[in-house]
Amino acid sequence: MRGSGRTAMQKLSTSRIPGALCALLLFFAGTESGAQEQPPEPATPPGPSAAATEADDAGDALAEEVYTLDDVVVTGARGERAREDAVVITEVIRREEIESFGARTLSDVLSTHPGLDITREVGADAIRIQGFDPEYVLVLVNGERTVGRINGAVDLRRFRVEDIERIEIVRGASSSLYGSDAMAGVVNIITRSAQRPFEADVTLSYGTLERLDASGSVGASHGAWSTRFTGGYHRGAGYDLEPSTVATTGNAYQTFNLANRSSFRPNDAFRIDAQAEFMHRDQSGVDASSTGAIFDRQNRTETFSASIRPELRLGAGTLRLNAAYAHFHDQYLHDQRNSNALDTYEVTDDQLGEVGAQLEQSLGRHLLTVGIEGRLERLTSDRLEHGVGERTRGSLYAQDEWTISKRYLVAVPGLRLDLDSQFGHAVSPKLSLRSDPLEQLILRASYGFGFRAPDFKDLYLRFENPGVGYVVEGNPDLQPETSRGLNVSAEFLPFAWLSATVNVFRNDIEGLLSYVMISDGGAGGMIRYRNENIDSAMTRGVETSLRLEPVRGLTATLGYTFTDSRDVATGMALTGRARHRGTFNLRHVWAALGLESMVRGSVVGRRPINSADGFGEIQVLETPAYVQLDARVAKDFGRHLTVFVQAENLLDAGDPELLTLQPRSFAAGVIGRF
Repeated sequence: MRGSGRTAMQKLSTSRIPGALCALLLFFAGTESGAQEQPPEPATPPGPSAAATEADDAGDALAEEVYTLDDVVVTGARGERAREDAVVITEVIRREEIESFGARTLSDVLSTHPGLDITREVGADAIRIQGFDPEYVLVLVNGERTVGRINGAVDLRRFRVEDIERIEIVRGASSSLYGSDAMAGVVNIITRSAQRPFEADVTLSYGTLERLDASGSVGASHGAWSTRFTGGYHRGAGYDLEPSTVATTGNAYQTFNLANRSSFRPNDAFRIDAQAEFMHRDQSGVDASSTGAIFDRQNRTETFSASIRPELRLGAGTLRLNAAYAHFHDQYLHDQRNSNALDTYEVTDDQLGEVGAQLEQSLGRHLLTVGIEGRLERLTSDRLEHGVGERTRGSLYAQDEWTISKRYLVAVPGLRLDLDSQFGHAVSPKLSLRSDPLEQLILRASYGFGFRAPDFKDLYLRFENPGVGYVVEGNPDLQPETSRGLNVSAEFLPFAWLSATVNVFRNDIEGLLSYVMISDGGAGGMIRYRNENIDSAMTRGVETSLRLEPVRGLTATLGYTFTDSRDVATGMALTGRARHRGTFNLRHVWAALGLESMVRGSVVGRRPINSADGFGEIQVLETPAYVQLDARVAKDFGRHLTVFVQAENLLDAGDPELLTLQPRSFAAGVIGRF
């Protein structure tokens, strides 16, 4: 007899989000990053990955130059800034780079970016920044928070590249603008919008592990209106790095996603932008316990989000309003074969509603930004003590971009106050400085406070394991985890073909959550554990990157990061962090032949893995260093068709326990543009 949980999952297998509402919101929803305008696009239509003729090559080079000079970023200041003038350094990964990588998800895009560390677990791919775990990194989509964390982390595989225009990354404490969860930094995904009267593209590829990827988009822009629809279907068979056991390593998956961005701009003083997206994903695998029990694992996830953002220009100021809603619905089934004694079936619904207003006003040498936000979050989960958690949060923030001397010093003091119905208040100040002592040299420094509010599971979790004899409890009296972070960087631009960046950082973290034993169970009772704010940690290091364009058509990006992360009390290195990590991206465009080739990879040093033995003593393992290598070659046939082949993890790095990378794989496909 199979476990009874499967029947329960079938009853809830359809979306909890009404289809008519999805269709309506997807039609009217749309564009823009965090209520900001997109950077101006090249006047020429987007072309294939490499120009077909020398004339096309020259035109593409000019378009790329215009795009770079006009690059606008929004994440570091919550307002439009020319990237070259930003006080807070903001890294940008553009659509062109994303396509050249052959990436399928956000995780693939970020895996070889300098200074970023992708963690890969059965439930999620997540990101570490400056030694911080993923729960301390805030992930935004067009400036809006995402919901649905798995073990504290946002799964980067949820975000498919067909709907990504660019990615902005800000490192260091960012709570002065964004509040909770931005202790390590912010990753902001900017989705695609229509730029021409009519545009469309379609991508189809197939590869090993039965991997099928089909995606496309269609957009139109006419007068004051623009809209773009993007959708995709993706599936894969999963993989197994230990064939001698029945358990599998990587999940089989099937994903469908649909998104829309629309904009109405009747004049230069007013615009309204909207967006909506829906994602449905099924994952499955097999687990085996130490006692010999075998479980079929199924996970169904559906996400929906929508937002609307009016913007009004008032002389030297801009008023931006926003309203957003997001819903994460997750079903997890652990179905024991030939028995239902150990079956588990969990349903989680995480809903978030937000409203906000922000005014940006120019006052001589000062650019003042003030804003107010309100947020309501409701989580329903089988793992919460009372089944439901609800919290409200109000926030006020302000910053002043003060140009003391246009060339020699710009200062940006900022402050944010968060009022939370669960833990009270948190104050997050920050000061950022920029100086350009030489035309080719930019110096930046920032010192800020960050915090992470305890989530519902930290506060209200109750989990019993009678077979082992313990209970894990949440703690409603928890306080926010806090940090103080310093970043000092230098950006050197001696030539048009060479740029280099060095960033030195240190973060001190207080009140980290940890489970402590509050009762040994006595005679025949169960041991009780509870979350407490007891740990302190420190991370410090150096992040470097070098970008070269030594000859026409060849671009190389090299990165190296040294990270020292330690528990203050014990002096032990924090688990899973490699002290040394290198990355490289090499891209060559041979315009005359319409060829583009790319090789990228990462070199990761040994990593400590800390685990407790049966007596509670910490045992430290050290994983070996490894190299991950990807490659891609694309050929243009005119301006409308590209054929490509690509390989991932060419050196077949990975193991079934400590490094569950997808094994060596190959794929081929076509891209059509209209």
